[in-house]
Amino acid sequence: MSLSVTLWILGGYLLISLVLTPVQYPYIQSLKEMDKERQRQGKTQNEMYEDMSFEEQQLHLNAQGNPFFILANLFATLLYHWKNKQTPGLTK
Repeated sequence: MSLSVTLWILGGYLLISLVLTPVQYPYIQSLKEMDKERQRQGKTQNEMYEDMSFEEQQLHLNAQGNPFFILANLFATLLYHWKNKQTPGLTK
């Protein structure tokens, strides 16, 4: 019985992560855009976070550090990289 319960919990977590992936995808996109902008400005990642408001920092902390979102973030990141694949030698 415990294996059955474990499989239901893991299946539920996987299902919830798949449902949350479209919600996390725009967040991952905006993070990538922020990173490109940060690199253009020559700032370090630490400087970028220091320039954010407290509220924005808390939103990032929750979206990145919440264990509930780990699998959804992974799926969204993989989807982002798949959609934005670059052929070596070519730039978009």
